[in-house]
Amino acid sequence: MFGVLLPLILVVAAVAAVGATGRLELAHVQVAGQPTAILEEVPGPDAGAACALDAWYVDEPPEGLRPDVLGAWQRLRAEAGEQGVRLCLQDGKRSTGQQQREFTEAVRLFGTPELAGIYVLPPEKSMHVKGIAIDVQPAASAAWVERNGHALGWCRSHQDEYRHFEYDPAYATAGCPAPLPVATGPGEVPGPETGPVCPLDKRYVDEEPQGPRPDVLDGWKRLRAKAETQGVRLCVQDSKRSVAQQQREFTEAVRRFGTPELAARYVLPPEKSMHVKGIAVDIQPTASAAWVEGNGRALGWCRRYENEYWHFEYDPAYETGGCPAMLPSATGS
Repeated sequence: MFGVLLPLILVVAAVAAVGATGRLELAHVQVAGQPTAILEEVPGPDAGAACALDAWYVDEPPEGLRPDVLGAWQRLRAEAGEQGVRLCLQDGKRSTGQQQREFTEAVRLFGTPELAGIYVLPPEKSMHVKGIAIDVQPAASAAWVERNGHALGWCRSHQDEYRHFEYDPAYATAGCPAPLPVATGPGEVPGPETGPVCPLDKRYVDEEPQGPRPDVLDGWKRLRAKAETQGVRLCVQDSKRSVAQQQREFTEAVRRFGTPELAARYVLPPEKSMHVKGIAVDIQPTASAAWVEGNGRALGWCRRYENEYWHFEYDPAYETGGCPAMLPSATGS
């Protein structure tokens, strides 16, 4: 009899756990006589309302987070509110299935699991699946969390994701660990070797940005969309390069200009290149680059070198702090 009743008990408990929303909501607390839900299978929202600060983003409800993480998120949001700062939750909890869909799409976009893993981790490695991670938008709100969140247990985890924070109560007393370059640690991320011809000027190409940091790619999409609303077309002559790609460029420049010092005025070695770091784009033709110089700062893009009208670098701090003074060249002289 017990062998018959046990499956029935499990079914009844599972049905009760689904509740009024029609999806699994039990999660994290053992109840006598009932099964414990597997945290990794607890889903989060697939979307949310538009973020009140920037409709480019959403502000989803924090469903599915571990109870202690949910409490910490609520405290963080309350503290921000007291200081007049609004935090939009772009992403919180994901189930294994939700994360797998994200990862599968990343593999489709970037070609290999290794490259996709720079941007979206597989489910078994994701802190969103474990229920301890949040993505906060827009950039100014994320910057506030980076400055103030550690006192409440929230720390930025990855250099390439200004929006991504993870919770650990130990951070409140021990401080934040150094963020990793990317979620998988250091990686050799290549960009395209070329692209189709720029329709504005056939001397240039318009490559599809592949491999830049996710926040930079997002910033680029917003820049291009704004340009299009003003009837301006931007062609990407160059963007992300791997160490190997940059080394080839630098070696060729040394051959052309005679010395590494002179070559570096035009092409930096890999260890100094912002293209390798994934935060730079080269825009052509001249009129398009001039538009970016005049309008890009509001979206985090600034021209950096006097001798390269086409070269722009992304930093969300530029949106509020303005562009730094341009250097004469990439070497500073």
